[in-house]
Amino acid sequence: MNTATTQKVPAHLMILSINAQKTGAHLKHLVGSHGYTIQEIMSITGVSSQQAIYKWYSGKSLPSIENLLILSRTLQTPINELLVTDEGPFLCPGIGRRCSGPVIVSR
Repeated sequence: MNTATTQKVPAHLMILSINAQKTGAHLKHLVGSHGYTIQEIMSITGVSSQQAIYKWYSGKSLPSIENLLILSRTLQTPINELLVTDEGPFLCPGIGRRCSGPVIVSR
């Protein structure tokens, strides 16, 4: 019988934010360091325009989850290592200081 215990993530609100600009720069670096061109990435992912790839690199947009999976396998890098997150304290919208509890944002 296996007596090892599994660690759980603490049961509190976890707020992470993907930093699109840093993620884009990181993707550009990984693609280049693996020797792929934009045209090859377009072919591998099925993306039809260079502009879409440039938007990823500049942080103006992020790849879809499907394209992140494709990039992960192509670049032999786990998805969570493709993304760059901001893990600093969450600031409440409108007041610019740390929130004491969960924030509910209405649309």
